[in-house]
Amino acid sequence: MISLMTEKRLVVAILILVLIFVGMLALVLVAMGQAGILQRPEIRQVVRQTVRPDPYKHPDPPIIAEAGFARPYPPTTQTLEEFFEAFPYQVSIFYQNLDTGFTFTHRDDVIYTSASLNKASHALYVYHLAEMGLTELSRTHIFRQGERRSGTGVIRHGTPYGTRFSHLELLMYSVLYSDNTAFDILRLAYRYYSPSYYRFNHQQGRDARLFTNDRTHRVTAADMGVLMQAIHQYFESDTELARHFRHSMLNSDVPIIVADYPVAQKYGHWGDGNINAFHDMAIVYAPSPYILIILSDMNDMAPFHAFEEISMFIQNFNAKYFEEGTP
Repeated sequence: MISLMTEKRLVVAILILVLIFVGMLALVLVAMGQAGILQRPEIRQVVRQTVRPDPYKHPDPPIIAEAGFARPYPPTTQTLEEFFEAFPYQVSIFYQNLDTGFTFTHRDDVIYTSASLNKASHALYVYHLAEMGLTELSRTHIFRQGERRSGTGVIRHGTPYGTRFSHLELLMYSVLYSDNTAFDILRLAYRYYSPSYYRFNHQQGRDARLFTNDRTHRVTAADMGVLMQAIHQYFESDTELARHFRHSMLNSDVPIIVADYPVAQKYGHWGDGNINAFHDMAIVYAPSPYILIILSDMNDMAPFHAFEEISMFIQNFNAKYFEEGTP
């Protein structure tokens, strides 16, 4: 009987000791939290695993981690808007970072004469036909009397009649040198005004209202943005013909949009006293590449300085927000 009572008292004593220990442990944990010990990374990780997420807590700004960036996205467009509102010349702008899709436009619905920008559009169409097996760019054309065109280009300077050019060579001349003679030969060979060419551009998402039955179409910065996106996608296919096209645009004989990186571009200039146009559109292969299109109705030496100022402003903006390691 005495032994049984002793065992009961022992069990009760053990239970009391356990309760005391649990109470003291709780007090110690509270003190540790107040002292900041729980804020140590190795302890905070353990605590985090036991805490249920708060559905009402606002998430942190998204980070473009997959591209290696450490900046909140999207960046503000305020500095861009202020720059172009104060810019001394009227220009239309399309800018798009190709890593993120971030896009800024300014007066992108203003209509201009395309000048020679349409040479890049038509070249993309001809390359597309060749990729589909619908034409062979090794075909040749014999340069004949009456085909020489004035304006930009190199064929018109002393090339003898009877010279044979492949269609691939004519594409290079048309894009790299903005050669009017080469372009006229190609647009007749590949039916510049054909429903097929219009349909090709419409499928890209371009504005069909801008296409007219004259030597030069109409353009807007928004529409040229669609074109340059299509050209970029074609370059990314990295076929032999795509590399040929890219090489021509990377070596433009008149670099108007400038950068500290390779620039694939096509310029356009038109000035007949009634209609003026001075444009350039480019893919800039910066560490984070981007499209830049500048359209204007200027027709003097001012555009070169203006375009350089815009080019470097956009390059710095792009680096600030989209290139890792840029302060």
